Amino acid sequence: MKKIDFKLWLFPSICFLFFIYGMAFLFVYTYNDGFGRHLLVENKASKPLDGDAIRNELKKIAE
Repeated sequence: MKKIDFKLWLFPSICFLFFIYGMAFLFVYTYNDGFGRHLLVENKASKPLDGDAIRNELKKIAE
């Protein structure tokens, strides 16, 4: 059986640790961005949607 070289597993291990730290940072950052809200709750519109306003905006975009 071959002896596992130190340099062989050092670089992938460091990359994996950076990946784990990055994912933890991303999770904490996205959680703090919506502080006070649950992570999996849908956002509800604050006012009812106006169909005419949406239609007018789509017409402006189409022109």
